[in-house]
Amino acid sequence: MYKNQTMGACRSRRFAVTDKDYMGLVPDCSEVGDEVHVLSGATVPFILRHRKEKLSTVTDEAQGRVFLLVGDAYIHGVMEGEAAEAASYPDD
Repeated sequence: MYKNQTMGACRSRRFAVTDKDYMGLVPDCSEVGDEVHVLSGATVPFILRHRKEKLSTVTDEAQGRVFLLVGDAYIHGVMEGEAAEAASYPDD
């Protein structure tokens, strides 16, 4: 039973280690250079791929970045909001 559950959870996934030495499972189509992001309101991190094009209507360089959603991931130590709790956010 455990083997079947594990195989189901790992289907179409591969093992990965981030630049900061976090280990996890990412989508098979992930590539070196993809980024792990914790999106507001999500309980799992997502793998995003930075695209070279910019949004022409946005003047702020950081706000104009474009990403491709690769998929959700399991990153040990970044699940269930652990990373968000450790981060500090500016007051709105």
